Amino acid sequence: MSAPADPHLPVRVALLTYSTRPRGGVVHTLALAEALAALGQHVTVWALGRGGDTGFYRPVDPAVHQRVVPFPDVAGESVGQRVLRSIAVLGGALSAVEAAGGVADVVHAQDCISANAAPGCLRTVHHVDHFSTRELRRCHDRAIREPAAHVCVSSAVAAELARDWGVRAEVIANGVDAERFGAAAGPLGRPGGAAWGPTSSRSAASSLARAPSTSSRRCPCCGGRSRPRAARRCAW
Repeated sequence: MSAPADPHLPVRVALLTYSTRPRGGVVHTLALAEALAALGQHVTVWALGRGGDTGFYRPVDPAVHQRVVPFPDVAGESVGQRVLRSIAVLGGALSAVEAAGGVADVVHAQDCISANAAPGCLRTVHHVDHFSTRELRRCHDRAIREPAAHVCVSSAVAAELARDWGVRAEVIANGVDAERFGAAAGPLGRPGGAAWGPTSSRSAASSLARAPSTSSRRCPCCGGRSRPRAARRCAW
């Protein structure tokens, strides 16, 4: 990462992701890219085009530049082999552009494959994983230890990085596109929410479950009470 040569020019930002498909990190990367582009920055999203993909799963704001690196399938490839090849292919594409004049002033990754492909990047750590595949474990560890700086979307994960890894991370909470969710409100104009997976300390699911109790309107399902069992089954 480096400062722009002219402080009056837009910052060149490269956002890296490991796929073009609707995975959590990919969705987050595109939302971040469009938000930064709307602020006038020069943003390029880099991704691996798996299975012949040449673009993302949804239309992307034309202000965001896209670099989809071909990543053809290999028959019989193991998970570990695919992880290592993913890092090599994305890293090779970035190195080629770097040699020709630089990728960006800021390079950002939020998954272990992208972070390994760009050592010294800015890394967002959403949560700490525990993998059984050896190559994934090593990829995950390097993606926490080697970035130049770290961001977390929750104080719980930032505390985990400090405690277990000796890494200091800046906490920047996720934002919400109010217009998008407002347009999706039900006929009564009530906000909605959906979550998949466990209500763990690393996620925001427990906060989502408690949200009705802090709303100005009482939840029609559990009456806005914060009882855990009622909150877990509340669909409002």
